[in-house]
Amino acid sequence: MAEPETAWRLLQRRQGQIDELRITQEQKDLEHTGETMRLREQLAALEDRMAPAGPDMEEEYARLRTELDDTRKEIATLRGERDSLMTVMRLMGLSVANPNQMTDDRGSPAPSQTGSKRSTKMPDPPMFSDGKNVKFKDWKTEMKRKLLLNEDYYPTAAHQLAYVNSRCEGKALRHIKPRMQEDATATYQTVQDVFDHLQSVFHDPNHQQVARDEYLTLKMDPKQDFGDFLAEFTYLAEESDQPADLRKRDLYRKLPALLQNQVMIDAGQSSVSLDEFVQKCQIASRLISQQIANRAENRNKNNRTGGNASNHPNANSNSQDRKPTNHLDDKEKAALLKEGRCFVCREQGHISRNCPTKNQTTNAAATSNQESKTKGSKKQGGDRQDVME
Repeated sequence: MAEPETAWRLLQRRQGQIDELRITQEQKDLEHTGETMRLREQLAALEDRMAPAGPDMEEEYARLRTELDDTRKEIATLRGERDSLMTVMRLMGLSVANPNQMTDDRGSPAPSQTGSKRSTKMPDPPMFSDGKNVKFKDWKTEMKRKLLLNEDYYPTAAHQLAYVNSRCEGKALRHIKPRMQEDATATYQTVQDVFDHLQSVFHDPNHQQVARDEYLTLKMDPKQDFGDFLAEFTYLAEESDQPADLRKRDLYRKLPALLQNQVMIDAGQSSVSLDEFVQKCQIASRLISQQIANRAENRNKNNRTGGNASNHPNANSNSQDRKPTNHLDDKEKAALLKEGRCFVCREQGHISRNCPTKNQTTNAAATSNQESKTKGSKKQGGDRQDVME
C-alpha cells in the first residue's frame, strides 16, 4: 500500500513543478511580446532615420546601423530563451503555447494551443455517497486512476479538487463541502487531503475481518453461475488477504459436489496452478449446465409425448402396465443420495416416497384400473341379459 501512495505524492510534486514552469513560460511570453513590440517600434523609427541626407550624416547612419544590429541580437536572444523553455516543457509532456500567436486581439495572452493530442478520456468513476453500494477503497482507486490517466484534463490542484467534489453526493458531499469553501479554516490543498478525510470517515478498520468471515462461509450454490461465484470468491480473497498458495484448495472446497467430482484430479495436482484450475472449473461447470439443460429438454419432450398418447385408443390399456421404473444399482443410488435427488424423477427437493411424478402415475393407473373394471362389469351384465333373453 505504501508504494502507490508514494507514487501519488511524487506525481503531486511533479504537478507543482509543471505549474511553476507553466507560469514561468507565460511570464516569458508576456515579456517577449512586450519587448518585441517595443523593438519593432524602434526598428520602424530607425528605418525612417536610416537614409543619409549628406556627408555629415555618415557618422549618424553608422551609429544607427550598429544600434539596429544590437537590437536584432537582443531579439534573437529572447527567442532562444523562449524556445529553450518550450523544449523543456515538451519533454515533460506539457502543452505549450503557439509561438506565432502569443497574444490575442486585445493584447492578452492567447489560450494555449495543445502541442500534442489529448489523452483518451476515461469513464467517470461512480458517485460516492455512504460507502455501502460503492466501497470507499474501490472508489478511491478508480478516482486516482482517472486523475492520472487524464492528467491533461485536470492539470492543477484546483481542477482535481473540483472533479473530486463533482463525484461525491449524499453523506460524502456533506463531509467535504465545508472544507471546499474559499473561506474555510482548513481548506483542502490537494485531492489527497480529500481522500484522507473521507477515509477517516468511511473506511471500516474491521473490513478485513468482515471479509475473512464472509470468505470462510462462502459456498457455491449448485444452481449458481460459476463466473458470478468466482468474482465473489476473488474479491473476498483479496479483501481478507488470504494466502495465494491456499486459494486453490479453498476454491475446490467451496464447489458443489457434482463440480468437485469433475475437477477432483486437478485439485490434487500441485503442478496445476490456480489460474489453470479456474479454467478447468469453468469448462466443467459449462458441461454440467449443458447436461442439466439437455435432461430438462428431454423431460419436456417426454411429457409432451405422454400427453398426446393419452388420446390413443390403447392409451388406457397401456397406462395400466405403465409403472415407475426405478432399476438403480447401489452406485447410482449413492450418487443420487449425495446430491439430494429423487430416485424416481431425479429432481432435488423431495424423496421418492413424496415424488409427485410417482403419485401422478399411481393415481392414473388406479383410475384406469377402476374404469376397466366398471366397463368389464357392464359388459358381463349385458352378456347375462342376452343369455336370459
